[in-house]
Amino acid sequence: MARAAEEEARLLFGGRWMPLTRALTFIEGTLDEVVEAWMGWRGTAVLNRTGYPMRVRPICGDLEQQLRQLLPFVGPMSRKTLFTPTADPIPDAAVPGGPWVCVLNDNWVAGGAKDAAGGLTPRGLRAITVESSPSSLDVEKNTGFYGLHRLGVHWHDPTEKFGTGGRSIGIAQFDNIRTWNFVDHGEPLPFEDTRHYTAKKVQDRFTQQLLIQYCAALGLRPFDADFYAPDRVGVLIEDTSPPLKGAWQADLAARRSGRPVEEIGQPIPWPEP
Repeated sequence: MARAAEEEARLLFGGRWMPLTRALTFIEGTLDEVVEAWMGWRGTAVLNRTGYPMRVRPICGDLEQQLRQLLPFVGPMSRKTLFTPTADPIPDAAVPGGPWVCVLNDNWVAGGAKDAAGGLTPRGLRAITVESSPSSLDVEKNTGFYGLHRLGVHWHDPTEKFGTGGRSIGIAQFDNIRTWNFVDHGEPLPFEDTRHYTAKKVQDRFTQQLLIQYCAALGLRPFDADFYAPDRVGVLIEDTSPPLKGAWQADLAARRSGRPVEEIGQPIPWPEP
């Protein structure tokens, strides 16, 4: 429990926006470039599937003010996606890059719009996914969240089946609170300290501190609030199509309880025209 408390304290805003900020996706490019690429990919797909265009609107404010625009959580499919520029990358990072735009959505599973990495890298944009969630699962009460610390680096690779190459490294709990799994896909990047990966205890093979260290090597400060919205601007893209049958929503407090959707989910009202 002490370890989980320490990890939560290091999270963005000390974890008070969890699980919305559980997974953070960064796409390389300016705000206009990333939004245009996203609309060409997801916006076109939604229009073709539903006949309804996505609504794009600029928003203002610091990161917390922008995050409020995403609430409530919805399922089974996201309806709002937030694009927030970040500050300049860390100087002298091991892997130069940037600028970066953080992408988040309102999906119930708090996936951090990770699908954007797979959808936009074939269009030539690099992506980084950062996931961190201290273990809080209570099996008996059926509440809480699985533990997870994972980094994904994604790039365009025309030789791959879906046009995306990448590297994924981390630890995650699956199926059982007592079971941690080590995730290691792709070739190690030059800055990685692979000595950690053979630790006897799985939780020690990829710690939250190591995740932060790797992010710094990539020029990112994902858990620092002042890294986001340096000019207090962002873009919110909304799905204007009718919600799917059986779709539901929940506020942040209810979602943070970790209780199942059957207990806290409410029907989604028809979107305004």
